[in-house]
Amino acid sequence: MKIGFLFGSFDPIHIGHLHMISTVFLHNIVDKVIVVPTIQNPWKTNKAASFNDRCTMINMAIKPFDNKAELSTIEENIEGTTYTYKDCQILREQYKNDDLFIIAGTNVAQQIIKWKNFEEEIKPYFGVIEISRNSDKINSNHYKYKSYVNVKTIPLDISSTMIRDMVKNNLNPYPYITSDLINFINSQNLYR
Repeated sequence: MKIGFLFGSFDPIHIGHLHMISTVFLHNIVDKVIVVPTIQNPWKTNKAASFNDRCTMINMAIKPFDNKAELSTIEENIEGTTYTYKDCQILREQYKNDDLFIIAGTNVAQQIIKWKNFEEEIKPYFGVIEISRNSDKINSNHYKYKSYVNVKTIPLDISSTMIRDMVKNNLNPYPYITSDLINFINSQNLYR
C-alpha cells in the first residue's frame, strides 16, 4: 500500500490541507493519507490550540474521506522535543511493508532536506509528494529524496495563521474551514 503522511500543526486544519489530500487521491498517488499533527512545532514560538482540540478538528475535517484518510496521534507518546524524524521512526516501523511518502507543499518540500536527521531517518525511507501551487516552481532538490512526485494544482493562498486572525477579528472564516469547524472553534473559544 502507498501511504502519504501530512505533517503539521493544523492550527486549525483548513481547505488548503484538504485540497492537498484530495489532490493525491485525484491523481491516484497514494491509497491512504495519514494526518500527523505536532504537539508543538519546534520552530514556532506561538502556542497552538490544545492537541486534543486540533485532533478533534482534524477528525471532523477528514471524515468525508472515509477510511482513506485518518489521524495519527503518535506525538502524544514522544519524549522531549517532537521533531518529524522521531515521527518517521515510529511510522516506518508501523508501516514497514508499505511505500511511505511525505506530502508537502512546495515551501515545505524544499525545506525537508534541512530537517533534523533527514539523511539518516527520513531520506532512506520516505518519498516526497510535492503539491506545487506554482507550475513554474518545481523542486530542484527532488533527486535527494528516496522517490519524488510533483503534482501541479490550483493555487490556494490560505494559511492557518490567516484563519486564526479572521477568528480573532470576528470575521467568518468560511469557506476556508467548514461550518462544523467554525462551530467547534466558537464553542471552545479558540483563537480569541
